[in-house]
This record gives sequence, C-alpha cells and structure tokens, in this order.
Amino acid sequence: ALPGSDRCLVKLLDMYLSKLVPNSEHFYMRPLPTAPVDDMKPWYTRQRVGVNTIKQFLPKICSSTATDAKYTNHSLRATAITRMFHGSIPEKVIAEKSGHKSMKALRCYERTSLQQEQVAGQLISGINV
Repeated sequence: ALPGSDRCLVKLLDMYLSKLVPNSEHFYMRPLPTAPVDDMKPWYTRQRVGVNTIKQFLPKICSSTATDAKYTNHSLRATAITRMFHGSIPEKVIAEKSGHKSMKALRCYERTSLQQEQVAGQLISGINV
C-alpha cells in the first residue's frame, strides 16, 4: 500500500496503537465488546489475547484468502528476523524484538540473500562492487 493511504501499514499500526489502553504491556489485547462512542477512548481492554487465539490468527487469515499459501506465526517471525539481519540491524536489537535470549539460537535465522551472494561472487572474482 502507498504511504499515507488507508491501507498503509504504518498508518494502520499507528491507529491500532492509539486505540490500546495507555501503557499496555502486550501487543495483542482483547477488544471491548462494543466500540466506545467517544473515538478518543481505547477500543481494547487491559487483558491480552491468549496464545491459543493468536495461534489461530494466521490459519484463519490464510483460509479466507484466495491463496494456497500456508503461513504460521513462526514462518512470519522467521521472515521478520531474516529481514532485520538483511537490513543490518544489530543482533542485540533483533534479539530484543524477537525475544531471543541466546545469540546462537537467533543466528539460526540468519540467511544469505541473493544480493549478498552476488556481491560475494563479485568480490571473489575481483569485480569492483
């Protein structure tokens, strides 16, 4: 989606965060039974969404789309971590964001990109990059 459009992910994330109860400790919170009349009030309770409910999100989303792709929470987590590695985000930051306590476990998600492989090949061949 284009930045600033109604489907812009940053805009949607900002809106979601603005509807959480202030100082929420968790990202996924239970919605109120009915939306408040006052649009400035939170739309969510202080109770977080349970782990089993979260595990069902992606299978439900995938089954309701016209794709045969099967994503899991773990596959999206792995993709996010790999993208952070490719974006040269420091390991400490990636570990904090992903909840990893062990750097060894975190490094299992580090994959080389096609671009990195091409640059490595050019360096080995003596081609200026």
